[in-house]
Amino acid sequence: MKRAATVLAVAAVGTSLSAAGAFAATATKYDVVVSGKFKTKSAATKEIGKLKAKKLKGFKAVKSGKTYRVEDVFSSKSKANAELAKLKKDGFKGKVVKA
Repeated sequence: MKRAATVLAVAAVGTSLSAAGAFAATATKYDVVVSGKFKTKSAATKEIGKLKAKKLKGFKAVKSGKTYRVEDVFSSKSKANAELAKLKKDGFKGKVVKA
């Protein structure tokens, strides 16, 4: 009887962990995208340097078709909007998009 209870407890924990993983995998992410498409990665990297100079960190150059975008990913829309507000305050243009 003790062994059956242990097996059921392990199965219940495993099921809850896999369900939690499924919800985490489907969580919506939001990108803050700096306005402008860049033809080369070095041009996008130059824009990232301008952002770093203004203490805006975490932006990366991402290939999008034949061009590059400069973006940062956030776990919630409110965090993305807060970063966008900092971006605009420092003179950059951008937008928040669903990832």
